[in-house]
Amino acid sequence: MDFLYLLIACLFFSVQFLFQKNFQKNTRGGFAVSLWNQFAVYLCMALYLAVKTRSFAVNGTALLYSVLYAVSGLSCSIASLFAMRYGKVSAVSGFCLAGGMVLPFFYGIFWLGESVTVLKIAGILVLCASLIPSLCEKDPSGKARSRSDFIKYTLLSLVVFCGNGFVSIFSKAHQISPNAIGTDEFVLLNAVVCLTITGVGMLILTAVTGARGDKKPFRTVFYELAAGPMVPKVFLLCVAMTACYALCNGLGNIFSLRCALTMDSSIQFPLLSGIVIFLTAILGWLCFREKIGKNNLISLALTVVGITLFVIPA
Repeated sequence: MDFLYLLIACLFFSVQFLFQKNFQKNTRGGFAVSLWNQFAVYLCMALYLAVKTRSFAVNGTALLYSVLYAVSGLSCSIASLFAMRYGKVSAVSGFCLAGGMVLPFFYGIFWLGESVTVLKIAGILVLCASLIPSLCEKDPSGKARSRSDFIKYTLLSLVVFCGNGFVSIFSKAHQISPNAIGTDEFVLLNAVVCLTITGVGMLILTAVTGARGDKKPFRTVFYELAAGPMVPKVFLLCVAMTACYALCNGLGNIFSLRCALTMDSSIQFPLLSGIVIFLTAILGWLCFREKIGKNNLISLALTVVGITLFVIPA
C-alpha cells in the first residue's frame, strides 16, 4: 500500500508543475505576482482541507514544524516561479525534487539511523548525476543562457533545491514525532500558516505600493497580474491555474505524508523525486513542446537507473 500511495503522490506532484508553468506564462512575473500565487494557492488549499477534515488540532510541536515547513515551502515555490523563466519545467522540477531527495536521504541516514546499503548509495549518486545535464541546457525559448541568466538560474535552483529538501525533512520529523497530529490536519495547519504569512506579505506590499504614489494599490497588488492589459479572462485563468495547483499539491502532500508514517526517508524521497523528474519531463514535452534533447535523455536514463537501484533493496 505504501508504494501505491507513493505513486499517487508522484502523479499529483508531476501535474502541479504544469499548472505553475501556465501561471508563469500568463503573468508579468515579479515578487508581488509570485506572492499572490502562493496566497491564492494556500487560500484554496485551506478551504478545501477545512471542508474535507472538518476538524483542526494544533500543539506546539505541530505549529513549530508547520512554520519551518511554511518558510521552506514558500521559498521553494516562489523561487521555482522565477526559475521557470530561465529553465524548462523538467529542469526546475528536477532541482526541486533533488532537494527533496538528497537532504532527506542524509537526514534519514545520519539523524534517524536508517539502514544504508551500497545500492542506496549508488542510487543517490546516480540520481544526483541526472541533474547535471540540465545545467547545460538552453533556456525555454531555445537560446543559450547569458552569463547573468546562468547565475540567476543557478542561484534560484539552489533555493528551490534547499527549500524542498527542508520541506521533506520537516514533514518527516513531524510525522514521527510523539506529538504529531493527523496527516490531513497537519497539511491544513501548514496551509493556514502559509496563508497567514503570504496574507501579511500582500498587505505590506499594498501599503508600500500606496506609499509610492499608486492611487489603487490594492488593485495593483491583488489584481494586476498580466504582462499586458489586465482583463477578467486572464485573472480567472490565473485563479483556475492556481486552484488546480493547490489541489494537486495538497493531495500530493497528503499521500506523501501517509508514506512517511512507515516508509524510510532514504527510500521514500529519492524514489518519489526520481519518478516525478521522469514524469515532468514527459509532461513538459507533451504540454509545452519542450524538446527532449540529448541532455534530457541522459537525465532520464540516469533517473531510471537510480530508481531501479532504490527499488531493488526495498
